[in-house]
Amino acid sequence: MKAGGGALLEAALDEVQSTLQVRGAVAIFFGVVLLFWGLLALRGAMWVRVLLTLASLTNAGVALRLATDVEGGTAAIRGIAWVALATGLVVVALAWLPAVNRYAKARRVR
Repeated sequence: MKAGGGALLEAALDEVQSTLQVRGAVAIFFGVVLLFWGLLALRGAMWVRVLLTLASLTNAGVALRLATDVEGGTAAIRGIAWVALATGLVVVALAWLPAVNRYAKARRVR
């Protein structure tokens, strides 16, 4: 009985570990995509801001999924996910401020 229970526990732990690894990899991937579009946004082009907004909303969606997962995440993962969600929403707000429009116009004049 003890040997059967140990194998079941090992299988459950392996499943949880693989779930956390996949979720971490997805979050890191979308974070890198967001960073890439953020660096391109320095040019001030409209198409980059649109893609930055889409990447930010996707990243916020992934973060919301990680933050609200009670079974598969630790308190640290949920805390970082809430910070990522808030940051994603701030990026959307900041990308469309009037000052950014003025910056884009000034970049085009050069």
